[in-house]
Amino acid sequence: SAVNDYNKAKKFEEMSAEQSKKDVEVMRNGVKTSVDISELVVGDVMFVAAGMSMAADGVFLQGQDLKCDESAVTGETDIMKKSPAHDPFFISGTNVTEGEGLVLIINVGVNSFAGKLAMATRGSPADTPLQVKLGWLAEMIGKLGLAAAVLTFAVLSVKTVVSVVTWAPSPEQPDPIAWSVSPFLNHLLVSITLVVVAIPEGLPLAVTIALAYSMKSMMADNCLVRVLASCETMGGTNTICSDKTGTLTTNSMTVVQGWLAEDNFAFSGYGVTGGPNSAITESGAATVVFHSSPEQVDLMCEALALNSTCDELNQDGKMVWVGGNKTEHGLVGFVKRIGKDYKAMRNQYAAHDKRTYPFSSAKKRMTTIVRKNGKWLIFVKGASEMVLEDCTHVLSKSGEVMP
Repeated sequence: SAVNDYNKAKKFEEMSAEQSKKDVEVMRNGVKTSVDISELVVGDVMFVAAGMSMAADGVFLQGQDLKCDESAVTGETDIMKKSPAHDPFFISGTNVTEGEGLVLIINVGVNSFAGKLAMATRGSPADTPLQVKLGWLAEMIGKLGLAAAVLTFAVLSVKTVVSVVTWAPSPEQPDPIAWSVSPFLNHLLVSITLVVVAIPEGLPLAVTIALAYSMKSMMADNCLVRVLASCETMGGTNTICSDKTGTLTTNSMTVVQGWLAEDNFAFSGYGVTGGPNSAITESGAATVVFHSSPEQVDLMCEALALNSTCDELNQDGKMVWVGGNKTEHGLVGFVKRIGKDYKAMRNQYAAHDKRTYPFSSAKKRMTTIVRKNGKWLIFVKGASEMVLEDCTHVLSKSGEVMP
């Protein structure tokens, strides 16, 4: 039983470690890198952006329009604005709702606010419904096995006593049967064997291991199971009702169709046509087809590169997106597919020549203002109904601005 409990606890620890893996971007030795939250140390400079959950306590270094939802800690629904003078502290367990910036890590692990709270509320995990049923089944089988063992010992013992008391000479047993402890010991061993065989000690462990392997198999299909017990429910599910497409897809986005300077463009293989006279890029093509001029394509790529915060980094020989959100990954990936260097587009502007207003759910847009050739350019990315409502002119095929 002790070995079984140890194996189950070990499996749960492995699953918990797998569930808690999450990468964040930090600056170490002047180099931007991506590390797991478990590798954060005091003194790291961490990049924060809207949508992130703080994995450690930190202090504001620099940023733009940083706001946090601290309702999980304080119970107050008001969004707290962070600034060096007003409120420079970031609490682990809270969520960044707006803005982006840099935070100096001051507490990690059990020394952080969330860590201390977790240690104070630490307790034994409750059994899952399936484990409760299996425990009840094992208990009933054990009781029945014990009853059968007692009954077996009693019947065999009575048989032995009757055989000794009622002995009579016969060809099979000519000599009297002497009283002995040996037959009763044999009966006891048979009874103990029944009890041992009847009690399924390894049944709960077998189910736990099966759920653990199920969880790993689902993760191989890009389906993250945060709670091990969910595998039990998913195993008997016939219909899933969800209002989030990201839950039921590969969790990646790709540009398949667009409109640029009075011309449509689309990519084949995604079920879209783009309309008449559209620029269609065939699946697997090396270059993207546009009817618009190269200058207009460059302007679009520059707008997408500047109005995003994600980066593509090499991790273990594999290129992965870090930072930003899935929409930005798809848009910047579209810029790369066109053949443009989004990093060079960002780096061509000095810090004093660029101002970014990050995306927020309230404004539903992200705006970047840059100074280029003595002129100020404003690039806006956001919900179509919000952006089009403020538009008064359109860019034509010839590059002219028309009402």
